[in-house]
Amino acid sequence: MSDDFNLPEELLLEILVRVPAEDLVKFTAVCKSWNSVIKNPNFISTHLGKTISSSNSRRLLLFRLCSLKKRRVVENYSLRFDNEDVNKYKQLHFPSNKFRSVSRCFSVLGTYNGDMGM
Repeated sequence: MSDDFNLPEELLLEILVRVPAEDLVKFTAVCKSWNSVIKNPNFISTHLGKTISSSNSRRLLLFRLCSLKKRRVVENYSLRFDNEDVNKYKQLHFPSNKFRSVSRCFSVLGTYNGDMGM
């Protein structure tokens, strides 16, 4: 799998198995490695099992909105929703000044029991 997205393979797989099937079809056009993963019979089986077992579970989405011109994080949000209607959001503030001297970007190192190491 390509390192173009700077995500460990295990994390990318954990994210993709949670994506609805309709969107996965679109994601096959992102890059060759995603296409290969999504069309892999083992992934399809895992995705189906995850979809069936988590049909009534809560979902959590965490994303960053970045400025492409200045290559910096503009805002951070965490969205929580229990159904198809996204009705809550919370803006998160990260201490970016503390990390500016270390690195301009956060990097995901790995996951353990659903937690991400950065």
